[in-house]
Amino acid sequence: MRVLGEKHPNAKIMLLEKEPSLGQGTSRSDHNTGTGHTGAFYAPGSAKATAANEGFRWLQNYHHEKGLPIRNVGKIIAASMPGDDLFLQKYQRQATANGQKSAVILSGDELRGKYEPLLSKTITAGLYLPEAYLFDADGVMKAMAKDIECTGGILKTNHTVLGIKAISEGWLVRTQKAEFIAQYIINSAGTHADRIARMIGGAKTWKIMPVMGSYVELNKVVDWRTAVYEPTRNPPFLGVHVMPGITGKPFMGPDVFFSPLRERSGNETSLPQSIFKKLYEAADNIIGLPRDLIALSANGLVPNLQFYAGMGAKKDGRAEVWKHLNIAAFARDAQRLINRDLLELKASDFSPLRSGIRAQAIDLLTGKVLQDLAKEETPHPLKPSCRFISDKMPGSPGFTASVGKARWMTESV
Repeated sequence: MRVLGEKHPNAKIMLLEKEPSLGQGTSRSDHNTGTGHTGAFYAPGSAKATAANEGFRWLQNYHHEKGLPIRNVGKIIAASMPGDDLFLQKYQRQATANGQKSAVILSGDELRGKYEPLLSKTITAGLYLPEAYLFDADGVMKAMAKDIECTGGILKTNHTVLGIKAISEGWLVRTQKAEFIAQYIINSAGTHADRIARMIGGAKTWKIMPVMGSYVELNKVVDWRTAVYEPTRNPPFLGVHVMPGITGKPFMGPDVFFSPLRERSGNETSLPQSIFKKLYEAADNIIGLPRDLIALSANGLVPNLQFYAGMGAKKDGRAEVWKHLNIAAFARDAQRLINRDLLELKASDFSPLRSGIRAQAIDLLTGKVLQDLAKEETPHPLKPSCRFISDKMPGSPGFTASVGKARWMTESV
């Protein structure tokens, strides 16, 4: 919305948000890890890499402009398993191409001596990214909302979109409170993006799978200084992170687990309604039921089963499910990054910290998870000048890449 306002200062721009306040939806801004993603994981030249690189710099400048807290911690991508050295070389090339010129591969001893003394002694090498930072995601959301309102933007909270249809004047958008006519619609509805697109006949070849990522906090103050990641060996499974905490207590995660619902709240007025909604949505999220059973292809079903249940070659799926259900298993996974002699992890050492639901998109034609940014333009049948643009891949690195992604999404507006 901010990008559109800068591009078209005289346009009337409105945001419809179903939640009572901004940033409180599926992947809440106050549940965001606040990690400035450096671009090491993204292929150079991809839309995701370009957007993340622009957003990384923009967020730094915006924090300084608004006086928001930002903390440079650096990032280590650690070789914790055999074969990880090849990932480090790849990530260094990508990080350098994406603007992180100071990315350097160091030995485990160098990393422990200079940057993270608590790093496991089994770590033989790692890619160090000195520019990585932690930022105030919730503060950014609130500051941007004020900026938008000050420049004439209209923010409508508590407006759930119930229907959209094409009329001669443009797009008629109906919420539970009002109706609006728009010439252009940017559908950035996150885990609901495919449902919004289907209202006007879109999203026939892609769907959103809701995924829950949970973080835990260590119940003790530890001088953990640097963000430490594992390589992303089997996308979209991220591997474990260990992050410095604002309170001195590090937080760790995520596990990746199927979410039967696309959000944590609802407007049910009774227990039977609540149960029906959960069953209905779970069926739709897992296999596309009851939306279109007859037309459902195996490409829509198999990736979901592989992703959530860990079938076939997706062994990481089983591990993620087990980590979600068994905190001791999560502790063993995180211990690969932490010196056991200095800090031995037990299940009792953790408290739940953050849990958000993010959108994971799959292509129903190929059955594969979308890895790069993707958008869909649905034509208006009566007024060709009207545009409806859907964000097909609203997942990570959503916050870091948000400004760059907004420019990319609205190129044709």
